[in-house]
Amino acid sequence: MKLLLTAFTLATVVITSSAARAEWIYSDAQDELDDSERALVGAFAEETTSNTAYMMQFQCWKGQPEQTMLVLATTEKQLFENQLDAQEFAIRVDKNPVRKMVLAPSPSDDDVIRYVTAARVEEAMPALLDEVEHANKKVIVTFGSELVHFTVKGAAKTLAKLREHCAFGLGAGQ
Repeated sequence: MKLLLTAFTLATVVITSSAARAEWIYSDAQDELDDSERALVGAFAEETTSNTAYMMQFQCWKGQPEQTMLVLATTEKQLFENQLDAQEFAIRVDKNPVRKMVLAPSPSDDDVIRYVTAARVEEAMPALLDEVEHANKKVIVTFGSELVHFTVKGAAKTLAKLREHCAFGLGAGQ
């Protein structure tokens, strides 16, 4: 849990300070409490008209692909104000079919609203990761009524690292 909070804190700093980041980034770390190794890959988008930041992030634990989580976050609290229940998000990569995933709110003391996959084991997760890794043009996610476009720049490289770290059987040649 401490590791997740650390990852969320790191994401909070990045999302609030450099939301206009132009490509997907990769990070890994070891939890000091249980020595588990975690990796995360994320992208940021900014809605220039409202100055709102958005984040899309995948997290996994070394050798445990079934534990992969999707985290979506935003600095726009009004999008989900007074909505404490799980929310359905629509995600579309290039011309692939729209995927609908239910994510649960994650408590926070800062200015970022986070939603995390309601269950770590998510049937659609391997296919979604593969689609994002091989995306050519766009990744679109709904945040409330907002359609948010994430870049695909760097997705192939960083998701390949995530796949290797977490022992996924996804990607090129699979």
